[in-house]
Amino acid sequence: MKNKIKKLFLICVSFILVGCSMNYSDVSKEDIKNKNIKITWISGPSMLIDFNGFKILTDPMLGTGKDAFVMGNPNEMFDLKKGPNLKTFTSTVNEINLNTQEIDLVLISHAHEDHFDQKAQKKLPLDTEMLIPLFDKKTILKMGFTNTIVLKADETKIYNFDDSSIRITAVAAHHSKNKDIHSILGEGNGYFIEFKQGAWKKTLYWTGDTFLTDEIKKSIAKLSSIDILVPHVGNVGVHGSLGQLSMKAIDVLEYSLYTKAKNILPIHHSTYDLYLEPITKFEKISEKQDYILNVIKEGETIVYK
Repeated sequence: MKNKIKKLFLICVSFILVGCSMNYSDVSKEDIKNKNIKITWISGPSMLIDFNGFKILTDPMLGTGKDAFVMGNPNEMFDLKKGPNLKTFTSTVNEINLNTQEIDLVLISHAHEDHFDQKAQKKLPLDTEMLIPLFDKKTILKMGFTNTIVLKADETKIYNFDDSSIRITAVAAHHSKNKDIHSILGEGNGYFIEFKQGAWKKTLYWTGDTFLTDEIKKSIAKLSSIDILVPHVGNVGVHGSLGQLSMKAIDVLEYSLYTKAKNILPIHHSTYDLYLEPITKFEKISEKQDYILNVIKEGETIVYK
């Protein structure tokens, strides 16, 4: 009798353990898909955006330390016919831990060396999928990259996986308020990204190097509500021959209020000696605003749920 009871007890325990195991497995799958976006600010204009394991890298800048990247210096006066003097720019970041083999997609706002540097050109696999502006197609193909997709303003690319999707729409970007200078620098892209999982959705608008011109306002008007605005700051070029080439604090404030974004995550500041304005200026004028300001350091990750 005791043996029968003991066997019955062991059988019941085994069923309980199996049941627990099944429930734990289901919970684990849910934990993997937490319905959130993880954004790691790498440096300058570079972010790693992770949505359910799909990893997007923006404007890859992988150079570090005193020899971060080489580019014509937009912060000095120069002869427009001869072009700017080349300068080696310094980064405050001395190490970047990024497995470029794990990147699913690269978004390029434009291919200037302060947005796609020499080290990134060498380190990224040549078959990495990239969404790029039309203006930079020849430049990027000359680098050897073979999997480029041109997105013009208002054009869309959708990525579906499991029960999730990422919808990416190119948004016009004006690198200068001066139309003549803008035409020299070339038409770039911003990107509006919609992340969806079932009924859950989160939207992000990464501006790229742009100002809030009338044309940009028309592009923004076509977008749905913006949960996260990622603007470029820095006030680059304000003392140079080309004039101001990236937004300063008051410009970003205008952009933030116009878009009515819920969260503001500024990048394109602090990392390089190229940038002339500290992020503290934007922090100061944001103190009494309704939006949530998220200022993080290079290498830090923020999660939006």
